[in-house]
Amino acid sequence: MNRTTTLHRHAVSAPLMTALAACTIPATPIVSEFNGDSVTIVTSAFADPASVRQKSQEEASRICAKGPKKKAEYASTRTNQQTYEQSHLFLCLN
Repeated sequence: MNRTTTLHRHAVSAPLMTALAACTIPATPIVSEFNGDSVTIVTSAFADPASVRQKSQEEASRICAKGPKKKAEYASTRTNQQTYEQSHLFLCLN
């Protein structure tokens, strides 16, 4: 491969990477576990952190309200580096 081809490849890939970085990943919370005392919400690690906090709290509150304990309180977040997912643990309290 000659130098011109390599430079052309980088010139094409740089704008593409910039365009992909500008994409907004929605903070779609998914309930992965619920046992009445706690709920785990999974979100994308690429989503906007402020949106993730808000939507995860809303979903945890909705799920906890279905059980005997009505209030959802944030406890922790684990990040899976292989799947780019975050698991947010909420405790269901009275």
